[in-house]
Amino acid sequence: MAKTKDQEIAELRQAMAALIAENETYLHRLESTRKMRPEGYEGFKISLSTGETIVRNGEGIYASIPECSELEFIVDEDYVIEELVADIKRRR
Repeated sequence: MAKTKDQEIAELRQAMAALIAENETYLHRLESTRKMRPEGYEGFKISLSTGETIVRNGEGIYASIPECSELEFIVDEDYVIEELVADIKRRR
């Protein structure tokens, strides 16, 4: 039996709500981790399962360093969040 458009839309909304909830949980854990860091520490470095490294300097600028490269590519916060969420899913 084929799904109606309303059923497909409802399923998509449910899937999107689950992704949003997962993202909020991740952001909450990330914020908790940030609170545990010493005062004045602004930069961070994280290695993803793909080999990519994401760094942030003291000015709050994010950069992506692909595996086997020393070149840094400036990225925005949305990219960082998307890659961190994708990395969590890959590690499951």
